[in-house]
Amino acid sequence: MKNYAIVVGINDYIPPAKRGLRTLKGAIKDAELIYEWLTTKGEVEKDDCKFIVSSAVPDKPLKDYTPIKDTIDKAILEIITEMVDNKIEGGKFYFYFAGHGIGLGTKVSENGMCMADWSQLFKSNATISSIDYREKFISEGLFKQIIIWLDCCRNPIALTTPQGAGQVNGQLGPNTDVVYFIGHATQFNNQAYETDDIEPRGIFTEVLLEGLNGAANDHAGPVSGDDLRDYIIYRVPIRAKELKLTQTPDAHHTGNKYNPIIF
Repeated sequence: MKNYAIVVGINDYIPPAKRGLRTLKGAIKDAELIYEWLTTKGEVEKDDCKFIVSSAVPDKPLKDYTPIKDTIDKAILEIITEMVDNKIEGGKFYFYFAGHGIGLGTKVSENGMCMADWSQLFKSNATISSIDYREKFISEGLFKQIIIWLDCCRNPIALTTPQGAGQVNGQLGPNTDVVYFIGHATQFNNQAYETDDIEPRGIFTEVLLEGLNGAANDHAGPVSGDDLRDYIIYRVPIRAKELKLTQTPDAHHTGNKYNPIIF
């Protein structure tokens, strides 16, 4: 049984002067640290972990800001193709995103993830839907478990319709009882923050990695879905308060005794 992952970190966006978004400081570093955990302790081989980050090039043309939605979709296609062609049985699929995010209307369970080419004139085309991608991963049945961690804001932006995951291919794998874990850095209609350190980090990702590395269960063996959920919900507000900020995360999972989520 193989695990796969897609890790996305976007610091560099079309700038505000061109109707885009401010540069972030810690998203790429957070993505690097998640990649490191996945490929050392998370039982994902390096070749099976797609690492996708932005690059800073001052004054580059708008068309050169990446990653874009197509970048994510091609990474997904590579994984699906390998699994189907080689009849690979999937275990966990991890999807991590650090960057700018938005809330979507009154859809309190959905998170829009802003790609690097996001602008006020291209906001729907450059925003992808957390729910739509999650449902694609689940419905295709290639994996037993879907793990989604989103370190981004959820402030609603009017008149934004996020892009979906494209064509759902139907049941490609044997798994009909797929469970998932989803962790949002913040609740709907609120912001997520980076620390103001020499090397800034997303508060959510900092806490997430603490939990995965054992703090979620006092270093007493494997970390369960319940352990990680409870630690995120407990610790993120405390860490934010230490920085004189307010941030309340949202985390839940559907694991059960027949298909438990264990990190």
